[in-house]
Amino acid sequence: MFFELLWMMKNSQLLTTKCRWISRTCPIAYIDRIIKANIETVRGWLAGRTPAKK
Repeated sequence: MFFELLWMMKNSQLLTTKCRWISRTCPIAYIDRIIKANIETVRGWLAGRTPAKK
């Protein structure tokens, strides 16, 4: 599951855009907070999903 979360975050356009901006302007602690927030967002999204109905 961890690798699926990383894959989803890696492919997130929002995270990609933030990383480009952050890599030039922000400290590591700020980057760490953004990554944790994105993990929590994905966890919430996965927890809220329901099986497809046929």
